[in-house]
Amino acid sequence: MAPPTLPHIILLIMDSASAKRFSVYGHWRDTTPGLRRLAADAVVYQYCFAPSTWTLPSHASLFTGLYPSEHGCINFLSRLTDDFFSLAEILQQMGYNTVGLTSNGLIYSFRRGFDEMFQMQSLFSMAEYELKNAIKAARPVGLARTVHLLHESLRNKKYFFPIKDILDRLYRKYWADIYAKSYRATERSIRLSKKIIKKCHECGQPLFLFINFMDLHWQYRAPKNYLPHSPANPGMLKKLWSYNIQENYLRDDLPEEEIYLLKLLYDQEIAYLDNRIYHLYQFLVKHGWQDNTMFVVTTDHGESLGEHGIWAHTLGLYNEVLHIPLIIKYPREYRLQGENHNLVQLHDLYATLLEMAGSPFPMPDSSWSLLGPPRREALAELPDTSMILDFLKRRRPEFQNGPQMQSGRCLIDSQLHKLIQWADGRCELYNLKADYAEERNLAADPTYEPVRETLRQRLADLTGPWDNTPEPET
Repeated sequence: MAPPTLPHIILLIMDSASAKRFSVYGHWRDTTPGLRRLAADAVVYQYCFAPSTWTLPSHASLFTGLYPSEHGCINFLSRLTDDFFSLAEILQQMGYNTVGLTSNGLIYSFRRGFDEMFQMQSLFSMAEYELKNAIKAARPVGLARTVHLLHESLRNKKYFFPIKDILDRLYRKYWADIYAKSYRATERSIRLSKKIIKKCHECGQPLFLFINFMDLHWQYRAPKNYLPHSPANPGMLKKLWSYNIQENYLRDDLPEEEIYLLKLLYDQEIAYLDNRIYHLYQFLVKHGWQDNTMFVVTTDHGESLGEHGIWAHTLGLYNEVLHIPLIIKYPREYRLQGENHNLVQLHDLYATLLEMAGSPFPMPDSSWSLLGPPRREALAELPDTSMILDFLKRRRPEFQNGPQMQSGRCLIDSQLHKLIQWADGRCELYNLKADYAEERNLAADPTYEPVRETLRQRLADLTGPWDNTPEPET
């Protein structure tokens, strides 16, 4: 059968992947040999930035092409409203078979427009998962839950649902621990994605396949063959293997050896994912399907590993969280490869993919097609930190907010000047070309006053002014 006119699209999200830890982006440890080989046939975007610091707002931007302040998904209670057409919805209308595989439960809220979405920590199909959520919403407990479960199963003609519910509970408890043993979900994602790709090629329908991997989230526990060999302190390694990075946002008391091993474990998770992603790409090559496939490797945000006094993500607007990898192997007809040094953002994929699909829908101004002129600036927003800070206070009553752990926004211009504005009115200015690690705040440097004021005004134009902004501090 002849290949479809529309290219297949495979979009892979390595949740919480920081570009600075990728060897294809210059990291000293060889964490991404597979992506380096892929890069020979792809475009590596050197300066891609996330629109926010955590999953929900960044994915909402990816699926709408909008900034967080435009789509409104800024906290755990937010959901994408019907006012916006999502990427999956439009591609579905263009004739694509739209399939999502996610190891992150938050992504399920973006299932609109997907013909099918699989949660890797569950055995349920999308329809069964909807039934489970409906039963859960009724909040029955004990015998009442069992009666309600049986009633809803019969009413929906899902006669084997009670048995599958038991199996799913056992699966989630003993096998599909998405944080401690995320590689199992990754392996399942790879197996299932190959079946989906093969099926779509056989039927001739263009495919949009979205996959979210969670190996770099919460705990760094790669398969045993990716663990460090003969560590100096095996006991410490075992301790860090179960370390919950998300609950340690502000730590300045970790010994150097623990910091080194945590970073090593994180790098090993990248190396494992790199291997599996390149394996999936080799599957396309083996069957001769790569020429008509858009193969995208990126992430929703990065991860702090102690930089600026922060661990994990959500909080902070620094490069370790905002600078993300973006590697695209375009369909052969586009003849695009090599390094690209233009400023780009994650949600530019929205306009790019819809342009490739020939969508008649108008594109938002906040998403710039990677096939057109380069964008002039990158905006990242962290508009609401209240829920995560409340969570930390409940878990650790002694927790004290740091100055970098508040709401904020930042703008990066095409010359890689970066202005951060915090909710308390402080601002920070960095020249990323000379100071990628953001160690020298130039906000009070008179030489940079024109740059600072230009970026401040542009931020106000894009997202509105902030009141009571004091003079910049050193």
